Amino acid sequence: MILEEIIIREAQVEDASAIIEFFKLVTKETENLLLTYEDIMNISIEDEEKILSMTLKNPKSIFLVAVKRNQNFRDC
Repeated sequence: MILEEIIIREAQVEDASAIIEFFKLVTKETENLLLTYEDIMNISIEDEEKILSMTLKNPKSIFLVAVKRNQNFRDC
């Protein structure tokens, strides 16, 4: 088994598009989420950027992403 190092970091505003694309994939696979595929289809990149920006400014909030070492989240 090959183990790959995973980096967990705080999401940045620039990750908005990749986060939406990831949510689109996940919401198609299960109905056991608070968001549905239709919900995600109604979120624009600008909306997600605002959410991430507010999260970054709030010391009581955090939005994490996990990526393989040497891989940009936006390339996942």
